[in-house]
Amino acid sequence: MAKTHYNTVKNNKWRNIMVSPIRQRGLSGLSLLMVLLLIGFFATVFVKLLPIYMSSWTVKSVLTSIVEEGGTGMTPAEIRKKIDRSFNMNQVTVITTKDIDIKREKSGKVKINANYEQRVPFMQNVDVVVKFEKLQFEVQGK
Repeated sequence: MAKTHYNTVKNNKWRNIMVSPIRQRGLSGLSLLMVLLLIGFFATVFVKLLPIYMSSWTVKSVLTSIVEEGGTGMTPAEIRKKIDRSFNMNQVTVITTKDIDIKREKSGKVKINANYEQRVPFMQNVDVVVKFEKLQFEVQGK
């Protein structure tokens, strides 16, 4: 009986050594590789998409400033000319003034619709398409 008790204690000691946090530290090689692949994937997504969103923020700020500061009382042609100058000054190349729909309504208001989408090659034959659909403004025209 003492022998079985000794074996049980010995097995328990062995089990405690294998399970102790002191012996099991770090990631295995496969899990480290998976973590690095995920970090690389999301870094690639970030690097590819950041310039697209930065140009969208520039387009939105240009249009917002024109609407807030000087869009009231302007004709659609004057608004288009002002947008074109602002795009040139801010080096906006993702959208041109020809892509922007500027229409006068019967009520005298001028609607500006600058919604657009941009396609960027991501990896091999995979492209990312980003749509910007909240670029609609309304101005009191002449």
